Amino acid sequence: MRRQYRFLLLLCVLALGAMGYTVSPYVSIFMRTVCDDETQGAARTTLGVGESDDPCFAGIYVGDDANYVHIDANGFNTMYGDARAWVDVEIKPQHVKLPGLNPPAEDYIDYFPFQRFDRNTEESVFYTFVIKSDFSEGAGSLRGHYKFCVENPPAAVDENVRMGFEYKKISAGDVYDFSSGTSSGYVDTTITAGGAAFTVYDSAYGTCNTTGWQEHDMILFRFYRDATDPNDTYDSEVVAANNDVWLKIYHLQYLAEDMGDRP
Repeated sequence: MRRQYRFLLLLCVLALGAMGYTVSPYVSIFMRTVCDDETQGAARTTLGVGESDDPCFAGIYVGDDANYVHIDANGFNTMYGDARAWVDVEIKPQHVKLPGLNPPAEDYIDYFPFQRFDRNTEESVFYTFVIKSDFSEGAGSLRGHYKFCVENPPAAVDENVRMGFEYKKISAGDVYDFSSGTSSGYVDTTITAGGAAFTVYDSAYGTCNTTGWQEHDMILFRFYRDATDPNDTYDSEVVAANNDVWLKIYHLQYLAEDMGDRP
């Protein structure tokens, strides 16, 4: 390693220590890998680290004084202040519950499963999401969108697909009921005129009001195509089935406040 780079790396290590970051009693395995014996020795002398010490940081803090991520020596990442990360939850057709009344038709493209949502009948599927231990409590900590195809894109004028979502929080001690007290929203997706059949579309994100949601709460979801809404204009085909939305993924994201140990 060139001497000037070794010197800069050593300065970085010393600066972290001077700013109060925990870099002792261990030296980074990165330093052991890319530095020669001279640079490693200088860093150990400055930090008071022995040759036999485990070659990793005891902990690294990334961020400012209020909002930061702490990477522990055991590999866990804990977020403090307003530091957050989106965590993905991919829900496939085989993971949702089909109701007895007005379910979407099940179909396949090259042996891969899809669910076909009708334009004239409001068809639904159901899913239960349990709030995870790393969930960041707040007003908008969960959002979702749809990934789908259409078989017959419009020929001349763009059209719109409107997908809806309905949800309700059930906590310990609550009565398990989805017939009232639900919240709802929708997302719109433009179907481009002249596009190819079975082009994949990603809808916009719809955000849930997550105020009061806590770890272990159950969130009951109904996902559906808002077939009675006049803003869903993907209906130009004479044969009703040709106006179906072929749903592939129900995609949720929630804000996590840690990835590992909790503070």
